[in-house]
Amino acid sequence: MIIRFYSIAGKTEAIENELRSIVNDIKVELAKRGIGEDKVRLTIIKVRGDVTGEVVKYLDQPEGKIPGQYRSLIVRMRQDGVSTFPALVINDRKVAEGDGLTIDVVKSALLRELKDEFNLELPAAKPAEQPQPAQPTQPLQPATPPPPPIEVPPPQVIQPQPVRPVAPPPPPPPQETQQPPSIPPLAQQPQLTAPQPQLTQPIQPIPAPIPQPAQVSIGELRFKVVNGRPDDCNDCVYYGRNKGYCYLFGLKVVDPLKPPCKSIA
Repeated sequence: MIIRFYSIAGKTEAIENELRSIVNDIKVELAKRGIGEDKVRLTIIKVRGDVTGEVVKYLDQPEGKIPGQYRSLIVRMRQDGVSTFPALVINDRKVAEGDGLTIDVVKSALLRELKDEFNLELPAAKPAEQPQPAQPTQPLQPATPPPPPIEVPPPQVIQPQPVRPVAPPPPPPPQETQQPPSIPPLAQQPQLTAPQPQLTQPIQPIPAPIPQPAQVSIGELRFKVVNGRPDDCNDCVYYGRNKGYCYLFGLKVVDPLKPPCKSIA
């Protein structure tokens, strides 16, 4: 089973995820019956939304007027009978395209092809568990009254005994004190006052600037217009630079300077 999905970047991710999920389930069921995974191949041809209208415009143009970066895609679309995006092709036969391509249509088409080609059906999904009915609550029993308080007799008050005063000891005899010789006063010296330092406001430290995180803006990807198949995958609109993947032919690109499409007729 060969599946090709013409996708619009940023608009058909839901259909892509459902398509990948169903294909994985099919491969699991085939593996249980000893059938290899290579019997089911999925290729997603992803095109930017801003160029889909331009690609469709060149579908009815002669090959000499088609820009080189669109030529391989338009040739494949003509072979599959695809005239708009998105579109689903199974075993070289168009299933649906445009607004008529929904998740339900994708699922029904894959299950029908699975039945016709492998006489196999996917197991039905488990139904959602029904919530259990709430158990009736038991009526609350009235609280038992607290026991009566225990009477405690008041503590006995102990009367303090009077304290007899103790006579203080007799004072010591006075001691004779010698007066120190008088010293004539010194001449008054002028008082020197130190100049008061002028207070200056402390210099406040300048806080270091807090580095702000660099804002990375994702600009629109630009590609060179190259006639035919470019010699560098980086100039091709179907090359995923981050993943090193060709979305047109569904191939892993080992070296962008050696495009794999050069070896494909």
